[in-house]
Amino acid sequence: MRILFFCENTIDRPEYHLVTAVARKYAGVRAILGPDSPDAERLRAEGVSVTPLRVRSRLDRRAVQTVRNLLTEGPADVVHCLGSHRQISTALLASRGMSAKQVAYRGTLGHLNRLNPASRLSYLNSR
Repeated sequence: MRILFFCENTIDRPEYHLVTAVARKYAGVRAILGPDSPDAERLRAEGVSVTPLRVRSRLDRRAVQTVRNLLTEGPADVVHCLGSHRQISTALLASRGMSAKQVAYRGTLGHLNRLNPASRLSYLNSR
């Protein structure tokens, strides 16, 4: 199983252990982190391929194109977004028309509105 983790600049301890545990079990685990992430070297030491990427907004065309290029070079079965709305929206736009499954986690149910188009670009997306 090929998994692409899409993280913010830093990842917390449970997310770090999730990524490393999956990397020990499956080959081909990749992660996208911010370019100045302190966790990049630790993940590389665990065998995770790390790509630096700064996502500036929900509709960052450069970030969408970079993620799309990563998904076409080495297709992922699952794209797991560990972060904010920016990462989720970017991953959803980049993987349009591809077979990669999307996984996103939100610890709270606040600030989601079915009538808000921005919410439809992230957690309320039908995909």
